[in-house]
Amino acid sequence: MAACAAAQVAKHYKLPSHAYLGLSDSKALDAQCGIESGIGTTLGALAGVNVISGPGMLIFENCQSLEKLVIDNDICGMALRLVEGISAKPDTLALDVISKVGPGGHYLAEKHTLKWFEKEQFMPSDVIDRSTLEASRKQTPKEMLTRARDTVNRILREHVPEPLSSETEKNLEETLKEIMSRYKIKSVPII
Repeated sequence: MAACAAAQVAKHYKLPSHAYLGLSDSKALDAQCGIESGIGTTLGALAGVNVISGPGMLIFENCQSLEKLVIDNDICGMALRLVEGISAKPDTLALDVISKVGPGGHYLAEKHTLKWFEKEQFMPSDVIDRSTLEASRKQTPKEMLTRARDTVNRILREHVPEPLSSETEKNLEETLKEIMSRYKIKSVPII
């Protein structure tokens, strides 16, 4: 609550705000972790906190979990979609489509539905299980932690980071040289 109140004060003074709200004090990826991360992130988003730190963090900020980070990515996506709200404009209300389809009709085949379907809802990653009960009866469903671990392993195995532009590399080198000169550092150890 204090972080949310601080965000409101910051907004009043037209200042950016920051809070640690996406973290958990839990020692494991368990229900406590989900409650603390989910509610904290959602409250921060609703309060208008500009930067929410903590996704992936456990144990009073003492541990970073890659599995929690991918789970928290979906929590952040849901919170961001929530604060966007519901758009009540002529395009989104589609009164003409409602008149056309009428009572008892369905909207699934309408171009308007197809156009707005993915824009109007948050589509989580595979870490969130949205399969049907029938589908889960055909194969044993994985627990969220296993799905998150699978996602982490896939990302670590497949992701190829984009290289920095030569301009960015040059700027970083110049900044490093400036800092080294300012503090009279002759060389930087290579780790």
